[in-house]
Amino acid sequence: MSEEFVKILRKLCGRENVFNNEMELASYSYDASYIRGQPKVVVRPSSVEDVAEVISAAAEHGVPITPRGAGTSLVGGPVPVRGGIVLDMLRMNEIVEVDEENMHAIVEAGVRVRDLNARLDGMFFPIDPDGLGVSTVAGLIAEDAASPLSPAYGTARDSVLSVEMVLGSGRVVRLSGSMVNLAVGSEGTLGVITRAVVRLSPTPESMSSFSIRVIDASDGLDLLSLVYSKGYRPEVFEIIHRDVLDILEVDPEIGAIVEAAFIGSEPWVSAQSEALRSSVEEVKPLGVEEAEELPRPSMSWLTEALKKAERSAVFISVSVSRSSIRDVLQEIDRVAMRMRLKTITAVNAPLGWIISGILFDPLDEREYQRAIKASEQVVHATLRICSSARLGFGTGIGASMARAFEAGFPEEADVFRAIKSALDPMGVMNPGKIIP
Repeated sequence: MSEEFVKILRKLCGRENVFNNEMELASYSYDASYIRGQPKVVVRPSSVEDVAEVISAAAEHGVPITPRGAGTSLVGGPVPVRGGIVLDMLRMNEIVEVDEENMHAIVEAGVRVRDLNARLDGMFFPIDPDGLGVSTVAGLIAEDAASPLSPAYGTARDSVLSVEMVLGSGRVVRLSGSMVNLAVGSEGTLGVITRAVVRLSPTPESMSSFSIRVIDASDGLDLLSLVYSKGYRPEVFEIIHRDVLDILEVDPEIGAIVEAAFIGSEPWVSAQSEALRSSVEEVKPLGVEEAEELPRPSMSWLTEALKKAERSAVFISVSVSRSSIRDVLQEIDRVAMRMRLKTITAVNAPLGWIISGILFDPLDEREYQRAIKASEQVVHATLRICSSARLGFGTGIGASMARAFEAGFPEEADVFRAIKSALDPMGVMNPGKIIP
């Protein structure tokens, strides 16, 4: 990247908001995934006009541009795999309006979930993957993120009313209704979300949670079926698989932990909780703990296990039919054993959402290649097991699943290329994501 181009960026956004110091750039070269890529320059816009001007300049000079929020992606979404510009959106963090009567909020791209929820009274924004509120709202929309509460509240798509977005041409557009779907899940490949109107939900009157230790993940799935058969639907029902518990050195007799919760009116929560208690006895649990707060999110379990293992991970995120979950878990275990690798896996059972990280030593190239091969084998097996499987559910496809998406869904990949060509004609927006 020429110094002249850097000067153009500094003129657009101010010298203090454009930097290319090697040490500062390093912190923008990674996220929570194994994907790495260092930018040539970082730009911190403060307005939609800044974003539009930077994207226009990037398109004119053919420079790749990667938008970045909190950098919590598991799939390499905000990592600049082709170099170029990282657009750090965290300065655009204004909560523009909270409309209590209509239960929505207008927020800029860099607003974090925890800051939005701290501003609200009697309402909340329910999409919070790690339970810490670190993610930015625009980042969640761009990935169509899911969370433990998604069985009740849906994914980010279900909480978005409209967005303001700068396309790859530099044009600013406002999308609402079905057109919002162009932005949701686009992973920064078509443009940059700069502002959104999001739907808020009433704060639940009552809450009851259960942490249930069972012999195997299958017991957790049986438990969910029993609860469903009684006409109840848990708002949270996540299963922490044996591979996570092994790394965390939990009692070896415990093969899975079910984290379940009910929220709503007090009579409703009480009735649902009683249905779960009676169902639990039928699966003969190893132990049960109850609380009146949301249980620990599966993402927190995965993060702790990853740190404890002192490894990187190739993450796979898929949604399958509930009847396919057992087979996919068995396939993950089988591939890991054959490839001599460890995994960390969790299941959001009502959604059929399985997220699994295949661990490897980042200093061991051969082990890294085995992990990549193992991830591809798991994806191929999943598509064989469940013809309706969806890749990248809850996390986005990013860079880590791009090859698998192209191979497994060639027609969808072709349609995506056509859309990208129309909205990002110079191909500068977050290249290497969704498709290689």
